Amino acid sequence: MLELLLCFAPLLPSQGSSDPHVSFSDWLLATRGEVYQTEFIRHQLVNRAGAAEGLTPSPAALEAALNEEIASRVEHAHQGDRAAWVAELARLGQDEASWRDEQRLKTMNSILVHELVRVRREVTEAELESAWEDRYGPGGERTIVRWIQVQIEPPTPPPGITREEERALREAAREVARKRALEVLGAWRGGAEFSSLRAASGSGDEPAEPFRLDELSWPEVVERAVARLQVGDFSEPQAARGGWSLFELVKKEHTPLEDIREELSAALAARPANSAEVEALFEELLERGAPSLSLPAGELPSGGSGSELQIGEVAGQPITLSSFSGWLTETQGRPHREAFKQTQLVHRLAAALGVELSVDEITARMDSDLTDRLELFYDGDRARWLEDLRADGRSLAGWRREASLRAHHDLSAEAILMTRRVVSEEEVRAEWEGIYGPGGEAKTVRWIFLKPAAPPEDLEVDGFEAWLKEALEALEREARELRSRVVEDGEDFATLARRRSEDSQTRAAGGLLPGIFDPRAQPEVIAAAVTALKSGQVSMPVRLPGGYGLYQVIKIEHTPLEEVRAELRAALMKKRPSAVELAGFVNQLYEESKR
Repeated sequence: MLELLLCFAPLLPSQGSSDPHVSFSDWLLATRGEVYQTEFIRHQLVNRAGAAEGLTPSPAALEAALNEEIASRVEHAHQGDRAAWVAELARLGQDEASWRDEQRLKTMNSILVHELVRVRREVTEAELESAWEDRYGPGGERTIVRWIQVQIEPPTPPPGITREEERALREAAREVARKRALEVLGAWRGGAEFSSLRAASGSGDEPAEPFRLDELSWPEVVERAVARLQVGDFSEPQAARGGWSLFELVKKEHTPLEDIREELSAALAARPANSAEVEALFEELLERGAPSLSLPAGELPSGGSGSELQIGEVAGQPITLSSFSGWLTETQGRPHREAFKQTQLVHRLAAALGVELSVDEITARMDSDLTDRLELFYDGDRARWLEDLRADGRSLAGWRREASLRAHHDLSAEAILMTRRVVSEEEVRAEWEGIYGPGGEAKTVRWIFLKPAAPPEDLEVDGFEAWLKEALEALEREARELRSRVVEDGEDFATLARRRSEDSQTRAAGGLLPGIFDPRAQPEVIAAAVTALKSGQVSMPVRLPGGYGLYQVIKIEHTPLEEVRAELRAALMKKRPSAVELAGFVNQLYEESKR
């Protein structure tokens, strides 16, 4: 029956005006409207400021910007393979033309942002000098050098040596390399052939010909040493980059700031806007435009995408619900279309199956989902959640509008899932063991945890192992003594746990471990010790990473699978699916509907 419904789902009628089956624009407005309010306001402010200042990008400039963005995506995301980018678009249900249509408004806005920043930008003398030195070196001087490095051969310390002996070996290796560097320097000064010396010294593959010193990173001490050289001079060996480096100053290139001032000024003025400049622009525009925007509380007007209802104003000009909806659909719609189609399919299938959801059911699911969210992310603190909601530009009314649609969708999808759910024998057995223990045997267990006291503050490092060995031996003796007091003298295990156990979470409850004992969730050493115990028995001391443990089985209850099989199967049939299971099911329905 369901397969037949899937075939005809697109033809099934909507349920009525109160049902979530609305147009895509209205659905997007209800579910994502508040999320994109700030972006819409910025879009409006930028466009109005651009128009007021006569900054309207030409069609040619817009197409050039789109071409640049495509080239960047192809280069960085697809290693220059344009066909791979086109194939990715196809997987997303797009082609280049539709991508351009979707991006055009965003790219236009980006161009305007950069133009508005540019016309406000004032290049300072400090920025100019910084750019000059970045490009031409400190004071406009670039140092050209030749370089030979004598690498330090790291020693291989023999086993058993002390840290001081190892340090001495490293220093000896450094000294050997330094003396070798002095020999190379003497030969270089004496006219030996540069490339032969460099190859023999182990300098590696980095620049062998004259190069700018700032092309590679060097310690400040090296830069100072080279700065003192005159053309043709050689430096003394400098410790850097894993060896001793020798430099010959080939020449110094000086570029006066005045020679390139105009060029640098133009480049700085035309550079793309950085994040600080963009934020400063928006702060200015927000203050000047005094925007206000707020979606109506509660259910949005039917056909809201065509509504002329005023929802705010920007720079004194009214904003209607339809203008916001149109922008939202055009700029943010595509990534959400598949989700919308899935939602439509689910509700139509649910309606065809006769699923009817009451307001109380939807409200209960919303409240349940919110409680789970508060516990998971906010430690149950509703005030913190509301604060985060406001920080994201959301309102409680907007959240409830979106949550209502989500709850309606989830409940509908769950109802469909229940009609095709099949519970396997493996699932029943897993549920049985999860509730009643492995093999239906549920053990209730107490424990006592003993751990050593903190080591003395004056304990030397080399004495730690001996101290720890002695402390653990004392703990084992204590654990054996406690076991003897229970097993042989009849003392109460729970009373001893309250007095002696170091586990703060179970001590007050007499060492009672929560739930049933599941050996599959325990380390092997604990599982083996407890599995062997009968009711009332106490384990031998168990060595744990932090000390020793004693375990007592209080009782064992056995529940045969046959006694609870029907009950477990019925519960599993009604069990609420997880978010992951439900999402997978809805996606499966959607894929089946395409066939």
